[in-house]
Amino acid sequence: MRRILFAFALASILAAVPVASGAGGSTDGGPRAQSAGIRTYIACIDKSGNRYIRRYRPSRCGHFSAGGSFGGGVDLHRIKWSSYNGRIARGRALECGFRLDCTGPTVSIKAYRRVRACGHRVYTRLKATSRFGSTVVPLRRCSGSA
Repeated sequence: MRRILFAFALASILAAVPVASGAGGSTDGGPRAQSAGIRTYIACIDKSGNRYIRRYRPSRCGHFSAGGSFGGGVDLHRIKWSSYNGRIARGRALECGFRLDCTGPTVSIKAYRRVRACGHRVYTRLKATSRFGSTVVPLRRCSGSA
């Protein structure tokens, strides 16, 4: 009889644990990030290439290199994020290389080094890795002219 009561008590405790830890949880940003509703942004160039716009979980993002040129920059299309809003965001995309025909390679991307700037939380580094090598682009912290 004691064993049955012990087993019942243990089963009811274990059944309650996922409910308590799953409330407000997140798969990629942790429970605190989701419950607080804080978003992490990336600065991407607009279609004309004149301004940087703050974007959340973008499906397309271009960013010039630190000197403002195409070399060392990235032009990512069809981004599929596997995780976002945490310390590190990961995904896959096509690297178009600022060309009209997007026949570039598929790259693994990682956005990291989160800081608070211009009243928002932003990623300040983006690493794109393909079979040809890796590029790390320092990202703008605030929106504005390119």
